[in-house]
Amino acid sequence: MILGGGPDGDDNDRRAALLLALLRLSRDPELLPRLEAALAGLGDGRRPSGAVRHADRRLLRRLGERLPETLGPEDAQAWDTERRAEGEEAAAAATAVRLGLAPPAGTPPRVAEAMRAAGELVARLDAGEEVEAGATTAAGWTVVGRTGLERVAAWLPSDLWALLAPGGAELVFVATGGGAPELWDWDRVGDALEYRRGMLGFTEAFVRVADAADPAKQAARAAAREALERAGVARHGTENRGPSVLHLLDGRPVRAERAFLLGAEGHGPGVEALRVDLGPPFVGPPPGRPWAEQVWARPLGGGEWRRGRLRPEADRVMFVDEPGAEEAGPPPGAAAGKRRKRSLEADLLASAWVKRKAAVGGAYARLLHAALADSVWRHSDGDIHEAGPRDAAGLVAQLAGAGTYTDWAWGGPVGVLDEEVLSDLGALGWRRIGV
Repeated sequence: MILGGGPDGDDNDRRAALLLALLRLSRDPELLPRLEAALAGLGDGRRPSGAVRHADRRLLRRLGERLPETLGPEDAQAWDTERRAEGEEAAAAATAVRLGLAPPAGTPPRVAEAMRAAGELVARLDAGEEVEAGATTAAGWTVVGRTGLERVAAWLPSDLWALLAPGGAELVFVATGGGAPELWDWDRVGDALEYRRGMLGFTEAFVRVADAADPAKQAARAAAREALERAGVARHGTENRGPSVLHLLDGRPVRAERAFLLGAEGHGPGVEALRVDLGPPFVGPPPGRPWAEQVWARPLGGGEWRRGRLRPEADRVMFVDEPGAEEAGPPPGAAAGKRRKRSLEADLLASAWVKRKAAVGGAYARLLHAALADSVWRHSDGDIHEAGPRDAAGLVAQLAGAGTYTDWAWGGPVGVLDEEVLSDLGALGWRRIGV
């Protein structure tokens, strides 16, 4: 053996110098081949004969790098050419294995075909091509999908392919990477998925912990909260008129507390009112309309509300009942006739006065949606009608002749049952019986 015991460092250097001197003097025909065989074993990943420690591996590599110093120019060039050819041959063999062109002996033909198909796809990726779902190989295999795998070593798979065999009779999974393509079954795919989920969970937990501990992130969150609080305080306000309180949003009234009811002032300031005419076209903060054009509603009890106007005075706020209050003034008179059908939707679409009110008054349409959404109605002949927010919003959009269900489904006065809406539906034979 050319190697013996001894530690790292200076001892290795001395051994290397002695061996090189021996090579220069003797040109030993046995020593050179043995050194080359040991170096080749390191190059292709095999262990040289005997128990080779880390220090011995380092020494072999040093000798391999300096071996030409022991040879004449022609011998050194021949040795280098031979070594390069061996390296190219080993690389070509490794590539053939990686691309499925050299399946192990005894591989079933169908498995070998799948390995070659996956190898062809890998070769396309190596060439810089895009390989998308639906791509086919020369033998007719079709790509269903490709996903990356957690790769912790160069020889492990890095991609997993789902391939349909020619004719679509069979689906196979093939994992490709540094080694030969491997066929996976559903169990192994499931294991990979669970591993990926576990790693994702660990990663998310890591990011959460890091995010919570980052001083810069903490400062940014605190600043955002303060900005949001300042914005909220800036948008909301109150205005006192004697015992009455007006709640403002962006300087416009949206709710009233302790208002007086016109004609019942002796009962004191006990009226609460909610503004129901929202901003254009269907949602948003109420617009800056004159008081006489704003539409308000007060609760009557039992879930019913009555529309009206709010009249602020210097020392109080008055609520004036006006059941037909609309943004553009009182609605036109209701038609005298009525039609009865077993479908609430059909009855409303056939009602000229309901459609006219919904089209003319935005408040009426919004209150109609509030009454219909998530509710149960019964006709006088016993038929039942149920509607969710989306169905009710789509019906209101048809009645108003404006927008779609997305414009009416959110932002309305939820829970406000307007007495005029209930009266109009009652005239059609329908009564609300629950939610």
